[in-house]
Amino acid sequence: MKKMILTTIKQDWLFCSFLWLLFHLPFGIDLVIMLIPIMLIIHYVYSKTENTMNGISIPGLYNSPILLLVALWVME
Repeated sequence: MKKMILTTIKQDWLFCSFLWLLFHLPFGIDLVIMLIPIMLIIHYVYSKTENTMNGISIPGLYNSPILLLVALWVME
């Protein structure tokens, strides 16, 4: 298994980011444009650290301020 992991493509995080952007495409092109940096960052950090908590905490930190504003009815 370790040998199989070593032979994978080094830029697989780019392919994974592209697939996530395709998944978000029905929500609108403006959202896709806004998500490009965070999608690249999440998959790049995960590919370098191989730690799932990094992939979970980055979107949590990115989305928390907006969720709080919506929950407190500051934004609609």
